[in-house]
Amino acid sequence: MKRNRSKHKAHWTVLIIPTYYGRVTNLKVPGWLLKMAAGVTIAILAASMYLLVYNLQLRFEAKHYEELKVTNRRQQQEIMRLKQEEEIIRDKMQAVEKLERQVRELVGLTPSEGASSLDEGAGSMGGGIPLDGISEGVDSLPQSSSWNENPGPTKAPGLDGDEWLEIAQRIATGFDELNPLLEQQVASLEKLKTDVISRQQYLAALPTRWPVKGYITSRFGYRQSPFGGGKEFHDGLDIAANIGAPIVAAGNGKVIFAGWITGYGRTVIIDHGYGHRTQYSHTSSILVKQSQTVKSGEVIARVGSTGRSTGPHLHFMVSVNGKLVDPLGVLP
Repeated sequence: MKRNRSKHKAHWTVLIIPTYYGRVTNLKVPGWLLKMAAGVTIAILAASMYLLVYNLQLRFEAKHYEELKVTNRRQQQEIMRLKQEEEIIRDKMQAVEKLERQVRELVGLTPSEGASSLDEGAGSMGGGIPLDGISEGVDSLPQSSSWNENPGPTKAPGLDGDEWLEIAQRIATGFDELNPLLEQQVASLEKLKTDVISRQQYLAALPTRWPVKGYITSRFGYRQSPFGGGKEFHDGLDIAANIGAPIVAAGNGKVIFAGWITGYGRTVIIDHGYGHRTQYSHTSSILVKQSQTVKSGEVIARVGSTGRSTGPHLHFMVSVNGKLVDPLGVLP
């Protein structure tokens, strides 16, 4: 018991000696106080080390946070750019579909008679590029506007950074391939539309419609003159019909003459363009005026027997590039 008491009452002596002259101070410090001071010092050191490490970690996370914000901002900009590209491509696709429908209508095709090149591709175009896949890929990418405030992970749900980059690159590659193909197809369809319209205008202008209902009494070429005097060259096609029967334009064109011609009587001459002209003679009345534009099948005059004629009929003449031709070679 005495030994334990002596240990409990043990103490340390601290001498404070001045540098020069002075009194030496003798301090007695209990042992338990030194142990407490050592424990407090160790605790302070440990806390300082913890705070230092935590501070370094916070700095690292803050730097990483800023990097995430920059990365996500770039991703957001890239996604917006891809979305804009997608809208441009879809506009071009709609233009292609519109032109395709217009061309079909021009040539008299319905959707059931001619499959669309866009429909045949089943959502793909330009060598099998999956448009639906591209669109789904764009829609699957993260697009939250709150990234700048809370960037979170730099990937889409279920995708790591490499997969996200692969999708973005595939979409960008698909757009790069589609753009020139769509532009080429739009240009091709525009040209086709122009060609079809030109062809339709040409076909509508050709004098291929019978100008009057009746029966042929005299063909183009040499014949026995109905007025006597041997053979003569007949420069048109005579079609007999009742007086007053309607005479229609054989094709679209412009009236370049409407009046009286000696021998031919009341006459209408139409210029159809493309070197074609038609003449309608011996009419009883003229229903159009010079410089008037007429459509194929439009009534322009009525059957008569004016001029050098033996009875009511239409004398129909056709010329191509200034040379008379047999109307039966033009009429169906």
